[in-house]
Amino acid sequence: MITLTNETINKTFEIKTKNKNIPQVVYVFKKNNNLLDDEGIWKYDVKPDPPAEVVDTALFDKVAELTPNKGTARTYNYEIKKYLSTGGKLDSLEDISKYYESIEVKVREKFIYAVLKAHKALEIEGMSDKLRELARKSTGIVRLQRIEHIKNLPKEETESKIQYEDIRKRVEALDNSNETYKFIALFYAMEGWRADTVCHFTKDIKEKKMNIVRLIKKKIEMNHFKTIHSHGKKEVDISAELCSLMRKQFKRTGSRWLLPDSKDNDKPMSANTLSKILKSIFDTGVQGIRHAYLTHARKTLNNEEFYDLCFRYNTSVEMGEMVYNDSI
Repeated sequence: MITLTNETINKTFEIKTKNKNIPQVVYVFKKNNNLLDDEGIWKYDVKPDPPAEVVDTALFDKVAELTPNKGTARTYNYEIKKYLSTGGKLDSLEDISKYYESIEVKVREKFIYAVLKAHKALEIEGMSDKLRELARKSTGIVRLQRIEHIKNLPKEETESKIQYEDIRKRVEALDNSNETYKFIALFYAMEGWRADTVCHFTKDIKEKKMNIVRLIKKKIEMNHFKTIHSHGKKEVDISAELCSLMRKQFKRTGSRWLLPDSKDNDKPMSANTLSKILKSIFDTGVQGIRHAYLTHARKTLNNEEFYDLCFRYNTSVEMGEMVYNDSI
């Protein structure tokens, strides 16, 4: 039987291992090699982490199936795995609440919606109202933090990189034979929805979880956008001019998506690709364009009209006032 001091073993492993959790490595080494400490008894510096709950991978497949956006599905599954690795139970409101309080405020809403999706997959009922209340609370706190952050920034950092009056000028000056670029430029000269929202515009009425463009009715059924949990599904009216522009785009591409992927006409363009195109046209992304629209709107619209525009663009009045608006 070999007898070694804890200090000797620790020093040895600090030299020979890259693992940052030295006590854990030492514990496993002692256990596997039956080594005793200098007093001839076991001295557990630290106990191994408890084994993570074994979860049927079918849960993650089901969450992915229930979540139309692949990126969102990956995020939800990541949050669920991270939670389960702590030993938390998906059917325990106490465990969920405790974990919720332990994580950063900015990821709490994401975590709660991941749990809600897991509950739907596992048919767990009875917690949704409480969980949605937690999600709304975290959203409110994040908004307040963001507003405070914006208030304290120098004005030159918060001003839009493009003014409302310049948007049309950029479109008129666009020297590009690419029809997709032309359409995107003209579209954003009329509206200011987020990239992810526009990428999920479709004329396919079977895509119930997407944003369905109804050209005859001159309406869009909004079912897929960033703030749907706080704003809810809704219909928005579109102008005859925008309706005509979109009709021509659908006819030109032959796709069911307003902005099809360049390599696969049956798939939508990614929000990242759309953002890059916008930057190449306007020297700013969609947030800069929204910024310009809402700043102009605050100067020219009354309170009710400004509220309606914020609602149309799926943002809160607080965000419209403090984040996107230079006129305050």
